[in-house]
Amino acid sequence: KHRTKQLRISKDKMASSPSSPDKETIEGLFLEMRNHLLEKQQLEGTDDKIVISASFKLDSTTQTSMRTLHSASSPQYTMDLLALKLFMNSSSSSPSLPASNDSISSHDAFVILSLLVSYENTFSLSPSPEYLIAASRAVKSAAVQIASSSSLSSSNIEVSDEVLFTIIAQLAGENVEVSSNASMALVAFTKKLGKPLSDRIIPTIVQIWKAQQGKNDTICVVRCASAIIDLSCLGDAMMECAISSGAMDMLQIILIHDLE
Repeated sequence: KHRTKQLRISKDKMASSPSSPDKETIEGLFLEMRNHLLEKQQLEGTDDKIVISASFKLDSTTQTSMRTLHSASSPQYTMDLLALKLFMNSSSSSPSLPASNDSISSHDAFVILSLLVSYENTFSLSPSPEYLIAASRAVKSAAVQIASSSSLSSSNIEVSDEVLFTIIAQLAGENVEVSSNASMALVAFTKKLGKPLSDRIIPTIVQIWKAQQGKNDTICVVRCASAIIDLSCLGDAMMECAISSGAMDMLQIILIHDLE
């Protein structure tokens, strides 16, 4: 059983400007949130992996942790730390088990990031979705960094279904920058991981594309089409996936419609 780590944050660290936060302090807050959520879930008789379901209710302890995190760090610094953890391959231990007490897994990072984005209005007075925008920038940056790294092989990188679907879903979002960052992240990861990843990405984009087509969401359709074109240009394997998934037929329909 995980016990919530008693985090002692010095006054000097907490008094520091969010623009220059202390990494150890911020990562300690991540652990505090993870351990509390895990304990809470275990007490409710559920499994050893944190699950944020539709019935999830934000409790006061988690709210306090998020407020403390917001005070100690800027949204961008927080998301930059979480984004790199999102894509760590945890298979060296056991992907079915939670991370150890002093580290967080890719799934843990995803849960914390999701909570900060979803419940930002409970601890921040900002009129704009700062954590959503910061998360999209951090994920794009992490993807570009991973794609350009010669020391990382595909076995070192994990792009889970939950993370991948969340990135792809941003193509249908309202924020232009967030959707653009998502598209660039998908291209960067595909450059690094190739066909195994494109075979997961392209059919999912096609599903979103078809769903939004029925709603006459022209902006989303254009975003999906643009992402498919960018991915297809990365190689024959990606082009074949686009053809087999029906994406090229959909592109053809758009072109014919424009000509008419």
